[in-house]
Amino acid sequence: MIKIVAVVLLILLATIGFLHLQTQRPCQVCQSEIWDETLSEAAQRGFDYCGTFHSAMSGDDDAIARLLEFSNCTDAASALGHGCAIVGVLQTLGDDRLAACIRRQSAKLRERLGRIIECGIDYGMGEKPVDMAKLFPSSYNAVMQGSP
Repeated sequence: MIKIVAVVLLILLATIGFLHLQTQRPCQVCQSEIWDETLSEAAQRGFDYCGTFHSAMSGDDDAIARLLEFSNCTDAASALGHGCAIVGVLQTLGDDRLAACIRRQSAKLRERLGRIIECGIDYGMGEKPVDMAKLFPSSYNAVMQGSP
């Protein structure tokens, strides 16, 4: 009886471990489009970057907020790729839509988001970060002034 319980417990633990690893594993799209440093940072923090990114790209406001809040967890290397991902969301959903989500964040996070979006403009779009106000005026206003 003890052997059966032990085997069942091992199978249960193995299944839970496998499922956890599967939820943390990014899809092929994310593996090819999102920088390794960003995905690695997310994995270390137990953040499902892939799932959150795709939900955000589909317009899920909660996912957009979680993706924006992940900006607090980025270091110099992961912030570049994260900025590219946020710019991708910006381009997909539109400037006004992302700006509305940015405005709901704290002043400190809005300031950080400005720098991260500038990284995405530079590294993801090949444009000049100083052109953020011209490229994404609503988001620029949201991160810099926090007003509509």
